[in-house]
Amino acid sequence: MKSSFEKEEIITTPEAKGMRSLPSTRGFSVTPKEFTQRPPSDATVQQELSSRHLESEDAYAQLKVQARLSPQAAACARLLQADAPSAKLAAIFGTPKLPADFPALSDTGWSVPDCSLAAGPSHLVVIANSAWGVQDKAGNWLFRCELADWFSGVVPEVAIFSPRSLYDQYSGRWVLAACALNLKQQESWVLISVSQTRNPLGPWWNWALEASVDGMVPTAHQAEALNLGVDQAALYLGVNMFSWSGVFQYAKLRILRKDELYSGGALHWWDFWSLCNPDGSPAFGLQPAHTFGVPGVEYLVNASNNGLSLTLWSLSHPLASPPQLTRRELPTIPYHLAPNAQQKGSRWEIDTGDTRLTNAVFRHGLLWTAHTVAANWGQEANVSAIHWIQINPGAGTITQQGLYGAPGYYYFCPGLMVDGHSNLIMVFNRTAPSEFPSIRFTGRLSTDAPNLLQASGLLKQSLSPASSSWGRAGGAAVDPNDVKVWIIGQYATSPASWGTWIGETSYMTGTAEGNNNTKKLVSA
Repeated sequence: MKSSFEKEEIITTPEAKGMRSLPSTRGFSVTPKEFTQRPPSDATVQQELSSRHLESEDAYAQLKVQARLSPQAAACARLLQADAPSAKLAAIFGTPKLPADFPALSDTGWSVPDCSLAAGPSHLVVIANSAWGVQDKAGNWLFRCELADWFSGVVPEVAIFSPRSLYDQYSGRWVLAACALNLKQQESWVLISVSQTRNPLGPWWNWALEASVDGMVPTAHQAEALNLGVDQAALYLGVNMFSWSGVFQYAKLRILRKDELYSGGALHWWDFWSLCNPDGSPAFGLQPAHTFGVPGVEYLVNASNNGLSLTLWSLSHPLASPPQLTRRELPTIPYHLAPNAQQKGSRWEIDTGDTRLTNAVFRHGLLWTAHTVAANWGQEANVSAIHWIQINPGAGTITQQGLYGAPGYYYFCPGLMVDGHSNLIMVFNRTAPSEFPSIRFTGRLSTDAPNLLQASGLLKQSLSPASSSWGRAGGAAVDPNDVKVWIIGQYATSPASWGTWIGETSYMTGTAEGNNNTKKLVSA
C-alpha cells in the first residue's frame, strides 16, 4: 500500500508548483476573558524582526543609497500629481471628512509595527506586531493581549511578527494571521485565529500551521511578510519564503477553506509555491485581494522585478484539487526603488521599503493597489511617492494610475480601501527635512476626473523624529455600512518609540448602520 504522501503528486505548471496538505489538528478554542488577568508575556522571546527583501540586506542598503540620485525616477514624470491645494483643484475636489480619531496600539517593544485593523458592526480589531486588541468605535479599549500569549495554546515560545487582520463580510467573522519563528529550532509557522461569532469578545479558534511545508513536502525555509485576502469561499495567505541564512527562495500562496475554519475543524489546504512572473523571474510579495461581491475568481497581484509591469493572478475553483491558477502581465509606467525618507531633527532616514504592493482590494469589477516608488520633481535628488493603480482584471488592463506626492516631501507606506459607492480612501505617511513624520489620508470619488487623487488631510502628526525602522503599510477597512472607512497608521511618539492612530473617514453619510443609502457628499 502506498502512503497518502506517495499517492499525492506535485502539480507543476509554468506558473507554479502546487500540492494539497495533510490535515491539521482541530482548532484550539480560546476566549478573550481567559487572558484579561494574565501577566504580560516574557519579553525575552520577542525579537526585532522586519521584512527582508529580494536582494541581500547589504545589496538592498546600497540600492537605497543609489535611489536618491538615480536618473530612472524621472521616467514617469507625466503622471506625477502634486499634493498641493490650488483654486482649480479646490473647485473640483473635496476632502473626505474625519469625524473621529483616537490612539490605537502603542509601542510593543518591536521595532516595526506593521499595523492593521478590521471593522465590524460595533467593534474595531487592531493588530501591530506582538499585540492585538478590540476597541469600540469611540476608541475605548475593550480587550488587549500579547500575540505570544494568545497563541500559546498552539505554539509556545515563539517570535510572532508580520500580523494582519480582517473582518470577513461574507460570514461575519474576524480573522487574525501572523508569522511565527522558533529561531533556536529553526521552525516556522503561519498562525491563524478566527472568531466563532460576530462578537470579537467571544470565543475564537486558533491554529499553528507549519509554514516550512509546501503541500506535504518538508523544506528548510521560513515564511515572512504575510499578506491576507478573502472571498466568498476561502482565505488566502501570501508569504515570502527565505532560507534560514536569509536568502529569498520563492513566493507561496496558501488557500484555506472557510467552512473548515469557521467550524473549528481540522484544516486541509492547498499550497502553490515557486510562483513565477510571465518573464520567468520569481514572484515576490504576492498580494491576495480583499474581495467584495461574488466574482467567481480571487485576484492576486505582485510588482514585477523589472519595474515595468505588475503580474495579475486569477484563481478559480479554490476548493478543488487542484485549484486553477493563471497569470498575465500588466504593463505600467516605469517604477523604481525609492530612497529612504529624510526627516526633521534627525540624521536617521526612515526606511521607505521596496516596491512590493502594500494591499489589494477588488470591488465592483475593479482591483485597486498601491506601493512606494521613486519620484523626481525636477530637482537634483529623488524622493519617494505613492504609485496607485486601478485594474480591470476581466479585461486585463490598467484603467487608472498615478504618482502622488509633492516636491521635497517623502510619501510612503500606503494602504487603501474602497467603499460601497466605489470611492477610494488611502492612508499613508509623509515626512520631509522640515517636517516630522505624519499620518495623512487622501482619496477620490468615483465621479472624479481619472488618474487624480484629492488633496490630503492630516490624521496624526509626530512631535519628534522617528527611528529608521518603519512598517510595510498603513491599514484601511470599510465599515459594514459600506460608507465609513477606518484607517490606521504609524507615527513617532519619541525618537525611540512609535504609536499607531485610528481615524474614521467617509465621503457620504448613511442613515443607519448597515444602510447603504447615500444621503449626500461630504467635504471638510
